[in-house]
Amino acid sequence: NNRFRAATILGACRLLSEACYRGLSKSLGLIEGYGGRGKGGLPATLSPAEEEKAKGPHEKYGYNSYLSEKISLDRSIPDYRPTKCKELKYSKDLPQISIIFIFVNEALSVILRSVHSAVNHTPTHLLKEIILVDDNSDEEELKVPLEEYVHKRYPGLVKVVRNQKREGLIRARIEGWKVATGQVTGFFDAHVEFTAGWAEPVLSRIQENRKRVILPSIDNIKQDNFEVQRYENSAHGYSWELWCMYISPPKDWWDAGDPSLPIRSVAGEPWRPTSPQIQGYKGATERGQKMGCDRIMALQPGQ
Repeated sequence: NNRFRAATILGACRLLSEACYRGLSKSLGLIEGYGGRGKGGLPATLSPAEEEKAKGPHEKYGYNSYLSEKISLDRSIPDYRPTKCKELKYSKDLPQISIIFIFVNEALSVILRSVHSAVNHTPTHLLKEIILVDDNSDEEELKVPLEEYVHKRYPGLVKVVRNQKREGLIRARIEGWKVATGQVTGFFDAHVEFTAGWAEPVLSRIQENRKRVILPSIDNIKQDNFEVQRYENSAHGYSWELWCMYISPPKDWWDAGDPSLPIRSVAGEPWRPTSPQIQGYKGATERGQKMGCDRIMALQPGQ
């Protein structure tokens, strides 16, 4: 259809733009390409001298941000989807998604890896835009350097929203939602990595029922070395102390022997545990619905 052809042309333009602006990351001391440290989701390492330099930033951010700067913004990570999930076919006429990242004083390399992986692994005709919501960060590198980079590297694709005061996570999400123009909005922490095929199952299930908020499984990225750690299929819930916890799927789901089947939530709505990996807290809901949150197969450092 016309939208698909237009997206193909736009995708070619983006590839040309990337070739022209590849040097932008070097000016920030960052790396691009699919190789290098941490390739394939393997543990990344530092030399003894680098380990000393990494201590301060690690304590500041809660993960090894110094090491993150040595890992490519485009690094490859494993695809842990079950075989049946990889074989599923989806309509080309799925709704477009606006991806909304929320951050406050996050490491620049981690934010940009989130953006790169979203662009690299979301079909062009399905990605309406990426919205970065800064909840009043103090770090200077998250101001002009961030904004100049994303606008030059991905012209017309990335929007930046700046809160004038610290609003908190939910109000920050609402600010991103206000400027979103996609049919579906997806909410994410700004420390995520996507793999191929993540968007289609999410958008397909929302297309089937626009009232759905998708809640797939979450994998992990280790905070000290960025190794990808596979988590088994599970539901997510909270203890009485409001700690997040993993819940095993019900017996009838296991008995069916098909990991591509959705798991029923308490409310009766299904969610699919077999989307590809993402690193971080996130959610997707159709625009026009009351805003909700969910997780879309995430890779979360240290979670």
